[in-house]
Amino acid sequence: MTTQFIYGSYTHDENEVETVHTAEAVYDDRGFRKSTRERLELTGRIHADSPTQLTAKLVSLSSAYNQEGLNAVLYVNGAKTHHALLNQGSLYGVRVIQPPSFSPGGGTEYTTYRSYTIILEAEYLKTGNNLLKFEESLTLTGTGAERRVWIETLDTPPIRQTTNRFTVVKLIQQGTATGYLSRPTPPPPLYPQSVDYPEAQSMKKSPDNIVGIRQNYTISWTYPMTFGSQVSGEPHSY
Repeated sequence: MTTQFIYGSYTHDENEVETVHTAEAVYDDRGFRKSTRERLELTGRIHADSPTQLTAKLVSLSSAYNQEGLNAVLYVNGAKTHHALLNQGSLYGVRVIQPPSFSPGGGTEYTTYRSYTIILEAEYLKTGNNLLKFEESLTLTGTGAERRVWIETLDTPPIRQTTNRFTVVKLIQQGTATGYLSRPTPPPPLYPQSVDYPEAQSMKKSPDNIVGIRQNYTISWTYPMTFGSQVSGEPHSY
């Protein structure tokens, strides 16, 4: 069996590299899985006829892994394997978490060979899971009952008087939601016919820019509503 590891346009010698492929699930604040973070840990040994030639090979190795955003693939007998990190479809591209690093040069290290380790990483979004955070509240003011007021007179104790047999009920539906890579759509008002639309509000917050990728899109909403009697309802939950 012949193995060969290729990073971008850099091709390691046959059977030079041993790979460990690990994956870690990444969860959002709500406990839902939003992405998978994968790593390739490379352990290898470069061979040469002399320390001078070895130095030249190590320079080429370090130069190759000084670049990011390249495909990293392990081949067995010329066929592509599952042990690969592809730049396409990843959130930030393939990243070199640990550039070529070299263990203590004891024994015969750096005579005709040199051992090294490299760690590559890429993160892939779980399809269909964009919503990171959602919360909504309902604030109810009034019960629709009669209104009583106190009237202060010139020379008698205050008099309590009913001015309205019935009063309006106010309901404010408001919330906020954050999407990972795109802005969520606010839920509709619970009672569309009762919304005081001139006072309705919507606010968008600019996304974060992380490694050149815009994410964490937040939007908030407020629907004030007025009713002629008591009303009830439950806020949305996603």
